[in-house]
Amino acid sequence: MYKARKEVLDDLQLIVTNCYAYNTARGINLHMEQDARMLLEKGKGILQQNDEALASFEVLHPNPNPNARPSPNPNPNPNPNPSPNPKPKPNPNPGAAAGGRDQCPRRPAAQAAFRLRAA
Repeated sequence: MYKARKEVLDDLQLIVTNCYAYNTARGINLHMEQDARMLLEKGKGILQQNDEALASFEVLHPNPNPNARPSPNPNPNPNPNPSPNPKPKPNPNPGAAAGGRDQCPRRPAAQAAFRLRAA
């Protein structure tokens, strides 16, 4: 969970940076960076609209380590005794590895941020 607006904005900016690096700079999926920039602007607008409530939240729930990234998984090792030879998981997005449409690296924060676009 994000503890501060800066963390949200940092992740939105990371999406823009990654879309440029993994798409625009390679001359593929040129719409991705533009979409990410629109997402960043939409996120800034939502944060601004909720500025008062978010400021109150930040006062009530201070971030003890403002440089720490939010953890996408509160339990990073759900299986303390993993199998010595785990089966490889199938790639849920095989097109990305082969130069398909979806080139942005997937992160839970990025996925959640893209949901802002539908709002």
